[in-house]
Amino acid sequence: MHAKITEKQNLWWKCVAFLGIIILSVIFFNTPGTGDMDIWNTWLDYAEQYGIREGYSMQKDMYPPFALILQIGIKKMWPALSNFDVLRLANIFFLLISVFVIHILYKNGKITILSFLGLILSANLGYLDIEMVPFLILAFYFFSKDKYILSGIFYSFLCLIKFQPLIILPFVCIYFVDIFDADKRKIKLNIKIKSLVKMAMPAIVIGAGVCLIYRRALIKALYNALFTSGYSISPNALNFGWVLQFWLEKFHADIFGPFDNGKIAIIWSAPKIYLSFKYIFVFLYALAAIVMLLNRKKDYKLMLQCSVIGYTAYFLYNSGVHENHLFLGMILMILLYLADPTKNNYYRMIMYIVIFNVNLLILYGMSGHGMGFDRAISGLFDPTLILAIFNVVYLTVTLIGFIYEATVQRVQHQ
Repeated sequence: MHAKITEKQNLWWKCVAFLGIIILSVIFFNTPGTGDMDIWNTWLDYAEQYGIREGYSMQKDMYPPFALILQIGIKKMWPALSNFDVLRLANIFFLLISVFVIHILYKNGKITILSFLGLILSANLGYLDIEMVPFLILAFYFFSKDKYILSGIFYSFLCLIKFQPLIILPFVCIYFVDIFDADKRKIKLNIKIKSLVKMAMPAIVIGAGVCLIYRRALIKALYNALFTSGYSISPNALNFGWVLQFWLEKFHADIFGPFDNGKIAIIWSAPKIYLSFKYIFVFLYALAAIVMLLNRKKDYKLMLQCSVIGYTAYFLYNSGVHENHLFLGMILMILLYLADPTKNNYYRMIMYIVIFNVNLLILYGMSGHGMGFDRAISGLFDPTLILAIFNVVYLTVTLIGFIYEATVQRVQHQ
């Protein structure tokens, strides 16, 4: 009897959660979102007027060609819809399908609800990040089940939506490389070629096909993403660069300009010497790769840990990082908790969700217009500075914790 009541209760909560997701999605449908919505609107116009291939080449941006593929499909099927409605429908679709995929694969009601709460603000503000979620979840789910062909397929489509997943690709590749023979207890290079080929072949085939279609436009977009977006210090990401901008505008206003009505202003172009903090990212990223490479026993959990280290280091200490770029780190942290559901990982997951969403909320609010909290209090200080300092301290300590768990703690358990 108790089991039946529990099942009914679970069904009730699932129905409530599903209705809540639908209601909230509809409520936010007409909110304007951020300025990115104007960019996507232009892209759709290009695709409608010049076709998918020529329209993409005219964008001259830093996104892969599949970023707006669903929106273009909706527009073709229902041309009477405005671009805004098309973008909103696509975001709601990806939000719902992302939560659905998480729930079906992991059957964890708490994580399903937390994932929805972590994703809805980003989707509502109009970011394309939400499109990555189902592909990322499926790619790593099949990876954890050693189904590398399926993982490679979904990972390929993931990278064709945004280029950011390429940041964690080295950790996926290192997973297949061992330099220590545990049985013979000696150094010996061993590459799991069969598994690596299974993972790589779909990517090669899909990538080659897309390159044949989009050619130079795709290469230029990748080049722009890698080499032309790092001259700014911190475009609204509450990270180390944000703190540095405060310092430069406070004490070197003659060079970098003053605050913007008491608020920290974005420094879009800075001399290389002031961007050298990015070498902290390079060091931490390389450290995570070395830790994983030298580890005697590689597993799915270790790969996720090192991916979180590398990606979080990117968010904290690289230049040109935007406010929505911790999104992928948040999803990786959710996956890590699902793979290793410890109390520490649960609280880390909650903090990643909070830090990511607070960054968006304080700058843009729920609609894209902002909430006013980003304004200086009585002209004395910008409260975003406090948040940025907290993010740097908390996330850096978290990285140290991950490195400890991936090295000392794993050796002790072995």
